[in-house]
Parts: sequence; structure tokens; C-alpha cells
Amino acid sequence: MDASNHGSDHQQRGAAGVGGRLDIVESGAGGGVQGGNGGGNGRPFLQVFFKCANQYLRVNRNVDGTGYRAMCPLCGKRVNFVVGPGGTSERYFELSC
Repeated sequence: MDASNHGSDHQQRGAAGVGGRLDIVESGAGGGVQGGNGGGNGRPFLQVFFKCANQYLRVNRNVDGTGYRAMCPLCGKRVNFVVGPGGTSERYFELSC
């Protein structure tokens, strides 16, 4: 991803960079990792580490259940993670701004 486009929308690319998106695979009836204190009743979320801010953010799945949108707290770079078939079950991501 091009770090010179701060503040614009980006989609996280897969390992090969093909398709311009990273599909997140949600497993189980509730769909993915659940928030809360272990009760399993929270919304699915990702942990995203933004290198430029040196901060982790918890990013909740959007209301329609199609993805996650993260924004760096320092530079404002935005990244979309799309939920879809054939994706990854990873829940932790590290991004360079």
C-alpha cells in the first residue's frame, strides 16, 4: 500500500496482493472472535497495529457484517478488511502507514 495517500481509503491486500482486498473468514455461528469478557456475546473484532502510531486498535465488524474499517489514530490512514469466502482466519494485523 502506498503510504503517501494518507487519509484516503485503502483495502488491505492479501499475501500476494491480488484482488486488492483481504477476505476475513468468520467461523462458527456467532462469526469469529467475540468481544467482551469471555462471555461470547460481543461483536466480532480485529486487532490492528499501526506502526506509525505504535498503537493497537480494536476494530469491530460493521453493522451489516461485511467487513471492518480501521483508521490510524496518528496519520488517519484508512484500511478496509472485507469478510468473504476463501479468506483468512487471522485476527491480528500489523500495518505500515
